Formats: sequence, structure tokens, C-alpha cells
Amino acid sequence: MEPANLHDLSRLGGKHRLYREDAICLGAGDSIRITGSAKDATGNHKLTNGAVYTVTGFGKEGRIKLSNGWELSADVGHIAYAYSSTSHSSQGRTVDRVLVDMPVSSFAAASMESFYVSATRGRTDVFVYTDDAQALREVAAKERVKANAQDLFPPESVAVTPAVPGNPVRIRSLFMTRVRQIASKVREQVRSLTHTRKELDHAYER
Repeated sequence: MEPANLHDLSRLGGKHRLYREDAICLGAGDSIRITGSAKDATGNHKLTNGAVYTVTGFGKEGRIKLSNGWELSADVGHIAYAYSSTSHSSQGRTVDRVLVDMPVSSFAAASMESFYVSATRGRTDVFVYTDDAQALREVAAKERVKANAQDLFPPESVAVTPAVPGNPVRIRSLFMTRVRQIASKVREQVRSLTHTRKELDHAYER
């Protein structure tokens, strides 16, 4: 962006988003994802951010026909291919086969929770690709649960509070037990699903 334009933008209050106009090549059968606020060609239907549709064909003036019967204008913005997505945006989706790409460069944002979301999107197959399998096992086993004051004291120094419905201590205990159970399952999945580049090359050679 030109310095003058950047200066003018900085003088405006509130939040701002900048977009770059680009073209996307589509054909019948392509899967697309809505990436922002938009409406269909009639203006009567709002497109939800993150929603995924299949292109079924094209209508007058290049309108894009969607699998739910709606049409998008040819110059609609905020759409992208839906063949890949982040762990966060994939929540709630289920597909037959999932390929999870987790290179070392992505580990800073990875955790047990994010890996669990990614690895449980597939109905039948899940394949995880990384350039450091051992490091991924360690990252995927880390719990990103906020600690509280009770975690700073040894278990024997903490008074046991009777478990009653709605008791915060009991609720947290049950939650942490569930988290550890999930962590155990995730570790097992990482061990069984992780493929290093060396292992993949060996498989291709065979």
C-alpha cells in the first residue's frame, strides 16, 4: 500500500479490512467456501461465513449455481476453494477422508485440542503428514488448559471438597479427567497416523 494511503487509513476510527480483487476459476463439481459476509444474486439470501457449497453449473450473466439451489453473481466476493481449511474452520464438518498437514513451522499454533479437531473430521480415513513425527507427538500431547491457583499446590495440601452437583471443584475435576482421556486417545492417533517424509518415500519406492 502507498504510504499516503496508509496514513489516511490510519486516521479513520474503528476496525478496517483490506481486500485484493482476484479471479477464481470454477467448474461444475467444485467445492467453494464462503469467507465473509455476502448474499446470493437475488439479495434475498444471506451466505454464512464458513458455509461450503458445491458448484452445479452456471446461469445467465455467468451466475454461479449452488447445490442448495441459490445462485451467486459472477462478481461475488468472499469465496474460495473449499478443498482445504484450517483446524479452527473445520469444526463441525465431517468428510470421508482427511489429510492433515502439520509441518514443524505450524507447531507454534498446534495443541492437543487443535489436533483432535483435525483428526476427528474423517469418517473412514485420516492421514497426518509432518516433517518431524516425534516432535508432533509431543506437541499433540500438550494440553492448553488455563491453570488456576489450585494447580500451584501439591494434591495432598488441597482440602478435598465433597462432590455435590454444581460444585466448581468437582466440575473441574471431571473436566480435567475428560481432557486427559482425550489426550490419551490423541497420542494413540498420532502414533498410528503420523507419517514422516522418510517413511512416505520408502512406501513409494516399494
